[in-house]
Amino acid sequence: MRLSSLFSYCLLTAPSIVLALPRWLSPRQCSTAYASSTQIINKGFPDQSRPDDGTFVVWKDSNGTELNVLLQYTNIPANAWGCQLELFFPKDYPSLFPMYFEGNQLYVYRTNGVIQPNTSWNTAPSSAYLFGVTPAGLPQVQPVQNDIRYIVNSAQCAPTMSFRVSIPPDTPRGGVQYFRDNPSWKNVGFRITHNC
Repeated sequence: MRLSSLFSYCLLTAPSIVLALPRWLSPRQCSTAYASSTQIINKGFPDQSRPDDGTFVVWKDSNGTELNVLLQYTNIPANAWGCQLELFFPKDYPSLFPMYFEGNQLYVYRTNGVIQPNTSWNTAPSSAYLFGVTPAGLPQVQPVQNDIRYIVNSAQCAPTMSFRVSIPPDTPRGGVQYFRDNPSWKNVGFRITHNC
């Protein structure tokens, strides 16, 4: 008899327990920061800088050609928390180009220091450490069939966060290119989400 009474009590109080759950358990909307500076640096022209023209290209080959991209985020609020670097392309995005099938994985490094305007290969801040990698094998079919969202890594937020993106050291040839020159796609690619 006691067991059935306990069971009845649990059934009657369960709805009130669910209603009393804290609001913070509901899904949160992330805040997103986009790169305030994107610069391509070229090992073959180590003293030249390339202004941001809406193109992201990372490339490496056995001839010694190597292009890296410097990303800097200076628009992260002082009270932000849980900063997560992601690579994101929405469904139907038309301009993602893995440039060589076996070599389109990206290494992302945190950099020492702030990335100045007109930075070149010779003046770029050194890499502090490997921050994360994207999975090998970005889609080969155009346009993008479904949203692509790769989480690279997360870190404590800072007002300025800087990264260097390259092809892995042991990859002899490969690259990734995408475009942000169309207003519809200006926020594709690497972004930082926080407060979620």
